[in-house]
Amino acid sequence: MRVDKTKSPIQRIDLVTNITADGEKVIAAILKFNEEINGASLSNKSFTVKASVNGAWQQRTITNVYSNHQPELSKSQVNGPYVIIELDEHDEHANTIVWNDEQYQSRKPPLNYAVSQTETVYTHNGNPLFPSDKQLRNNGEMNPIIDYFKQAAITDEFGNNLPYRLFEPKVETDQTYPLVLFLHGAGEKGNDNAVHILANKGAAMWASPEIQKQHPAFVLAPQLPLDVPTKNGWAADPYYSLLLQLLQDMQKTYPIDESRIYVTGMSMGGIGTWHFIQKNPQIFAAAIPICGQGSPSNAGIIKHMPIWAFHAADDKIVPVSGSRHMVAALQFLRSPIKYTEYPAGSLHHPHMSWIPTYEKQELVNWLFLQKKL
Repeated sequence: MRVDKTKSPIQRIDLVTNITADGEKVIAAILKFNEEINGASLSNKSFTVKASVNGAWQQRTITNVYSNHQPELSKSQVNGPYVIIELDEHDEHANTIVWNDEQYQSRKPPLNYAVSQTETVYTHNGNPLFPSDKQLRNNGEMNPIIDYFKQAAITDEFGNNLPYRLFEPKVETDQTYPLVLFLHGAGEKGNDNAVHILANKGAAMWASPEIQKQHPAFVLAPQLPLDVPTKNGWAADPYYSLLLQLLQDMQKTYPIDESRIYVTGMSMGGIGTWHFIQKNPQIFAAAIPICGQGSPSNAGIIKHMPIWAFHAADDKIVPVSGSRHMVAALQFLRSPIKYTEYPAGSLHHPHMSWIPTYEKQELVNWLFLQKKL
């Protein structure tokens, strides 16, 4: 019998992404077949997966292949219509976010992946599904965390618009929950309401199942438009006022514990974190400014607030003096300020001190212990 190798029993392909310390990456491809697959017939050589990068196809490393009855990653294999192809997140071309040095911007181009079946696999009834010469393209993508962030925007009477993402925890009657406000850096300005939560873990980490299980909380991540000057950043109106209004509206709408509202941010967002707590100390219970700078002369306003600041000694983009001066001023006032400075040469990129910072479980535990008196 002649086999038509141009046809494929694969009905669709969805890419699975995950937010890692240095941004979103494609970690798996989920193939939906038209009948159940015998998982024992699968191996890491059953398929090839390639990513299109700047017009060229780049091979992705396959780490595991198995069948499942649901379109999701699993630690065990069961026969089903879905084949999960897990990919090495450390591959050079695993990232979905592209950095543009000239524009100083992160962006996410459309994902273009090709999957080929290279070996015969078998259905649960023992029928062979032969390899196909056809390269199948991805149909969609899923991110188990980001999919739970609601997209919305707040608009003022003049039509100024501030988009934001909101993660809502599973709430119980008569219970209130903390809120974590994340302020992104200059590279994540835009109008897609996406790249600011994909380029790093600053927002996504707080919504992860592991942290939500221990510390259920709301997570709010607004996005500034491209035309906001970086030197003004989160202090720029009308967006500064819009964000304050959004915080007020959320406290009226959701069961938020007003004694446990936290703020964190990096780079432009680290500067914004210092700005927000110095201008509005009555709102926040604690803050985590990363590679930022504040106003040491106004340190007395926040001398009682729990703050944990982070910076790298050799940061050339936002000099470490920005944190050192704030910390020194607060220490002089006997503030409970905590400060972590990464030694020169200890980070792959000295400005990206948020990468190791947002990996610290100690930081998570510390933050949720803080409560405004």
